[in-house]
Amino acid sequence: MRIRRATWGLMTATTLLACRGASNRTDSATTVAAVDSGRIVVAGPTLVVFFAHPLAAIDSGGETAEVMSDLQYHLGSARPSLDSAGVTIVERYDDTVEYALDGVVHRFWPPRDSAYVGYLFLAPRARPRTHYGVMTDLGLAETARAQLGLPPATGRR
Repeated sequence: MRIRRATWGLMTATTLLACRGASNRTDSATTVAAVDSGRIVVAGPTLVVFFAHPLAAIDSGGETAEVMSDLQYHLGSARPSLDSAGVTIVERYDDTVEYALDGVVHRFWPPRDSAYVGYLFLAPRARPRTHYGVMTDLGLAETARAQLGLPPATGRR
């Protein structure tokens, strides 16, 4: 299982590196990785996944590649639940995230003593919230719903 996740993460990282110069679309309900630093306009519940390590560090393998793999694995598993709740998911692989919330432009960058990986929970008329580190798929879905003021998921787990 760990090898499969690591392989999947390295394939994802390779794809991201190959697309780094291309513009990425963020116009669908299921948002694909946005490897740019464009401003995010928050119009509804939004989850920004950030990974502020240089993507080149993934090529060297080791802990950074494993963190990226875990992040992608759990986000991929949580994505259907978040999509069905109407959450826009934006991935940022840069050290700065710029977003417009309630007509005000904000810039976020992880503090030097942080994990450089985590999540921003953004919604109109709500205070931005941050979680550092990688959450499991269930933890991410539950936390996003709670932080964004959405009802809990119904049905089986």
